[in-house]
Amino acid sequence: MSVGTYSILPLPQELNMASYILDDNISAGRGDKTAIYCQGETYTFNDLYTLINKAGNILKELGAELESRVIVILGDSPEWFAAWLGTIKAGGVVTHAYSYLNPEDYGYFLNYVRPKVVVVDETTVDRVREGAKLSRYPVKLLVKSPSPMKLEKGEYDFNAMIQSADKDLEPEPTSKDDSAVWAWSGGTTGKPKAVPHMHHDFTVAFESFQPIVHYNKDDIVLSIPKLFSHYAHCLMLYALKVGGAAMTPCERCVWSSVLAVCTVMMLVSIIVLGLVRILA
Repeated sequence: MSVGTYSILPLPQELNMASYILDDNISAGRGDKTAIYCQGETYTFNDLYTLINKAGNILKELGAELESRVIVILGDSPEWFAAWLGTIKAGGVVTHAYSYLNPEDYGYFLNYVRPKVVVVDETTVDRVREGAKLSRYPVKLLVKSPSPMKLEKGEYDFNAMIQSADKDLEPEPTSKDDSAVWAWSGGTTGKPKAVPHMHHDFTVAFESFQPIVHYNKDDIVLSIPKLFSHYAHCLMLYALKVGGAAMTPCERCVWSSVLAVCTVMMLVSIIVLGLVRILA
């Protein structure tokens, strides 16, 4: 039986996961490099950095303070990354839910998480509204939509607020042992259960995974699972960490669309190829 190498990873006591993922790209001069491909548009690391800062400031304005919880229920998009990482950068605890659940399921998550803010879009807002009626706790909805929507009490327009939000946000000086993310169990033994992850968990996972997969700044990663899958968004964040790019199709992936994308972009590195690198 063979045993792999073992090493101790020194970590600073003060560690903010969102800052750890993105800041090196800006300081390394990769700000103008493409970070995200989405529906025919590209977003640079500078664009993503600014969007994350603005999202974090909006969430703080809506009451998501240090250690407050935020749920992201969006389709795959740059705004998904912005809301998710913006929460963490501001010192909150982020979690996420499938974007095609029914109102009863969303009611369960709202009662379980007790978030200060839920970030939704035009495809999920109606079902989350219905789910909120089942919640015992008040919640604010931050609604992203391509066109203005009629909002109800306690709802806020993401696009309008993002336009005026401060583009600067200092990362909250969180401890490496502070909670950053709630992932979810599969629900095979009943309802899904939260699995807390601390700021250092992502760092340790990346530093352990990277020597095997060897992501680099030229990689473009297309995730077949949606971003609400913990495995999917983590591997895309690993690529962003080293200056690579993430591709986020808004629709649910089917093999015909995946093959079409790969035909057009021959340099795309699909997550599955990571397994090939491991076995090589």
